Amino acid sequence: GDMSFVGPRPLPSSEVSIYPSKAAKKIYSIKPGITGLASLYFHNEEMLLSRDKKSAEATFRKMIMPKKAELELWYVDNRKFLLDLKIIIATLLVVCIPRYSVLSFISKRLGGSELSQKAENVLAMQHDLSSEDAPIQGK
Repeated sequence: GDMSFVGPRPLPSSEVSIYPSKAAKKIYSIKPGITGLASLYFHNEEMLLSRDKKSAEATFRKMIMPKKAELELWYVDNRKFLLDLKIIIATLLVVCIPRYSVLSFISKRLGGSELSQKAENVLAMQHDLSSEDAPIQGK
């Protein structure tokens, strides 16, 4: 009863402090979920961070967490039953077909152009982080 199917994933207290306090308060004003936008788009987070262990913490704090916060804040402002249903279906698709093209396709159907742009930025960042030639500190 403490969680819903869709919502911000609960974070360890050490990671919650990475969010600006105003953002954390808003994100955690709703029940956490089993899946959510940030967990959908960062389903491969461990792979993104495993490339360079020395810079993993900086990458996590400076690149991944701000994007996660942006997605979670968008969800809090735009949540609806139909969006939740789309996120559940998208999560099932990503689990079965974990490819950038699937996430890009899903992004266009989840929540309009604003979310689509945020999602495309996340996907571009992930592509940069996972490519052989890209520096971990990136953009």
